[in-house]
Amino acid sequence: MVFAVKDKYLLLNGLSGAVSLVDKQTGEKFLEGEGSEELNPFFTHLSPEEEAEKAQAFCAFLRKKASQCADSTIAVTYDCNLRCPYCYEIWVKNPQMMNMVMDEYKVDKAYAAMEELNAQCPGEKLVTLTGGEPLMRKNADIVQYILRKGDDLGYKFTLFTNGVELHSFLSEISSVNTEFVQITLDGPQPIHDQRRISRSGKGTFNAIVRNIEKAREIGLTLLIRTNSDPDVLSRIGELAHFYRERGWVDDPHIHFAMIHVCGQIMNLEDYERLLAVYRQVLDLAAHEDFRFFEASPYAKLGSLYTEHPRFWPSFWNCAAVVNRYVFDPFGEVYPCRAMLGWKEHRIGVYIPELSFEEAVEKWRNRTIFALDMCRECDMALLCGGGCGYQSLLVNKDLYTPACFDVKQIVAPYLEYMHERRNAHEPAQG
Repeated sequence: MVFAVKDKYLLLNGLSGAVSLVDKQTGEKFLEGEGSEELNPFFTHLSPEEEAEKAQAFCAFLRKKASQCADSTIAVTYDCNLRCPYCYEIWVKNPQMMNMVMDEYKVDKAYAAMEELNAQCPGEKLVTLTGGEPLMRKNADIVQYILRKGDDLGYKFTLFTNGVELHSFLSEISSVNTEFVQITLDGPQPIHDQRRISRSGKGTFNAIVRNIEKAREIGLTLLIRTNSDPDVLSRIGELAHFYRERGWVDDPHIHFAMIHVCGQIMNLEDYERLLAVYRQVLDLAAHEDFRFFEASPYAKLGSLYTEHPRFWPSFWNCAAVVNRYVFDPFGEVYPCRAMLGWKEHRIGVYIPELSFEEAVEKWRNRTIFALDMCRECDMALLCGGGCGYQSLLVNKDLYTPACFDVKQIVAPYLEYMHERRNAHEPAQG
């Protein structure tokens, strides 16, 4: 597979995992069937069967390596102080679920399970706090317990919060090893306040901005997320202007991301609109005024533009396939944060002890080699079989990918990375 990207060519070689970004002259040699040393391993003595065998061995190695350290999440509660209309959890919420919150016994059990899963971890142990909304004042005692116990056990934290009550937790968060805190601002204030609304229907933009400023004062690393759709993107200039006025763009502790929301119901007939949003995100992020936003549908390809490019092929789509464990307040374990509360798809329990069900093996085996559609697809090494959660939503089958036209996303993404790289290179001459 060959892509033309500005003055470069991207080459992908079947299931061998070889990916390279080459200059125009080398790419044209490849297209003309002319072999050379710099084009290895794109011209290879291996048969397709031998390539596939080599790729599966490499996949097994990467899976084993990734599984040594658990990608853990504690869902503190299913409850939330906001009522966002697009929330992916809105369909599971009922009084029984909303009232359930972690307690110290469950936290101890969750950490015991994590320690078991991290028994062979040679690196940093990580845990994410999510919900619902974890950082509500009524949860202050249990959040404090989670942070202190995790800190004692050597964990590093990431927190996903709407930011409305963040100020009540800043002292505790800053006292532990925190990688970053993710907060969402959904466009300029008029749009945000229609979407990120409190239970009473009031907007939350000003409260969140105040808390971001308080977090800045103590040097917390923040990821400010914007959920992208045509309405938000049409006014992204206003949001960028607001960020610059506040000095956030120049703050090394603040990062920005434009994210496409994955809903609970996906309609493939709406694919063209979704594709248009993806492309618009990339086009905007490549523009000089918006380059501080990260847009990374295929982030691995960004490594091709580094000083020492190295690409790991995507034999699977995300950590849910190898090492993600999400612990909910009912004592259940899920493979994916978006699937919290979808009880028929849990992979196990951690109370009274950690144990797994048959579903975990289905997830752990969901590599491109187990997906018939992927074995025949030129783009499999980039998308890794797509999102398993989407497969279940759209096709009701974990092993039937909900396929989009990856080719139409990859080329714009590479052009976006090309523009970002050129913007940071010194002028020649």
